Amino acid sequence: MKNWTFLLGLFFLVACGSSVEEKISYADPIEAVENNLIPSVVFEGEAVEPMNILERMEYYKVPGVSIVFFRNDSIEWAKGYGFYSYESSRRIDPYTLFQAASISKPVAAAGVMKLVQTNQLDLDEQVNTYLKKDWKVPMNDFQKEEAVTLRRLLSHRAGVNVHGFPGYEEGEDFPTLVQVLNGVSPANTEKIEVTNTPGAEKKYSGGGYTIVQKIIEDVTGQPFSDYMRNQVLAPMGMANSFYSQPLAPALVHAAAIGHRADGSLVQGKWHHYPEFAAAGLWTTPTDLALYAMNLQQIYKGQMVKVLTKNSVQEMLTGVGPMVMDRDNRLVFGHGGANEGFRADWMAFADGDQAGCVIMTNSDNGNALINEVKRSLSKVYGWNYFNPINLNKIELAEEQLKAYAGRYYNESLQMQILIEAKGDHLLLYEIGEEAQKERYYFIGEHEFVRTETNERLKFNFGEANELKGFTYDDRYSFQLIKQ
Repeated sequence: MKNWTFLLGLFFLVACGSSVEEKISYADPIEAVENNLIPSVVFEGEAVEPMNILERMEYYKVPGVSIVFFRNDSIEWAKGYGFYSYESSRRIDPYTLFQAASISKPVAAAGVMKLVQTNQLDLDEQVNTYLKKDWKVPMNDFQKEEAVTLRRLLSHRAGVNVHGFPGYEEGEDFPTLVQVLNGVSPANTEKIEVTNTPGAEKKYSGGGYTIVQKIIEDVTGQPFSDYMRNQVLAPMGMANSFYSQPLAPALVHAAAIGHRADGSLVQGKWHHYPEFAAAGLWTTPTDLALYAMNLQQIYKGQMVKVLTKNSVQEMLTGVGPMVMDRDNRLVFGHGGANEGFRADWMAFADGDQAGCVIMTNSDNGNALINEVKRSLSKVYGWNYFNPINLNKIELAEEQLKAYAGRYYNESLQMQILIEAKGDHLLLYEIGEEAQKERYYFIGEHEFVRTETNERLKFNFGEANELKGFTYDDRYSFQLIKQ
């Protein structure tokens, strides 16, 4: 279900339940992580057997996964599972390249901060000051009193549109950066502009990071990919990281192939993304771990290589990475979702400075990633990413049929079919050959998917007639009358 799985969100994935998981002991911590995967939701009174990573890869139709665990300035282990594709016998290893997708953003933010340190950029200056005449942020009434600044662009508070980018299939015309910004052919997204008052709210915007890309190129006079390689990636030791779109021919053999939710290959292996800063990084989990460890070390004043401590402190307020507090510990990271790829990295800024990076070559990767993170949390005693405990309410199949039907979301151009089956609902996107998703009743017309904690909330009219449902409080689907 290509479109449905893409709605799973691009932030670093957290499933923090209220239950407390105690640290467990194994002779081999890698083996322990591999054999303690659990879903996002656990029902009260129901025993949950820990699951094996290879079994879950098969369940989710994820052909390949690469994992790195790091702690206290060193990578403790890195391991690959599965294959480059279902049509390949080549196995995933720590050197396999994956599309980082939106994890490109916090890495790009380091490039901005490098220029801030040398006074070439100011985080709070109006960005048109830095943009050349071939493209500037179009002025409109939203900017009468508030300005678009780099700080706001990097923290998704600039009021800029375009959430994400679908990329371009192999053989499609490839737009220039200015064509993407203007939303003109062959670009496949709308014009990037300010559609809300800057600073008014946080709204995720890949379009904002595309403006950041243009600023870096205009200020440095260099292609974005060259600047990032010379000023950020290479100095941080990220030798297997490339803002290269399309991917250089010499690197194609080292790249995992993207897969749809049904296990089929992405047409042409993967999509290409001229929106480098927003979605264009090819990398490995090991390289992203090096990036995270650089930030950790600088944050604690242990080293100064690319960035200063002040710059990293600024970034860890949400200027680039996503941040949150967990039991008085600062956590930072980001998730990523390109066509056929899902990835996530997270790290603790303090304490034992641990963290992980997980990259997959499947649209179904998010659910598996979350299960791996819960296992890591359990094995290493983080008390983080714990499953949520809920009460499941049993309904007979005849009762469940009251929610069955065909539903439609006009803005997404998506049809969803829901069927009653035994003690649960089955959901799938019409037109996509993907695994049907199971949802269980938890009361007040609400259902949950245990693997991901996604919710369906059904709504009824005054005459108690079914009207539709809301997916995760974000997307509304209307019932199609038969």
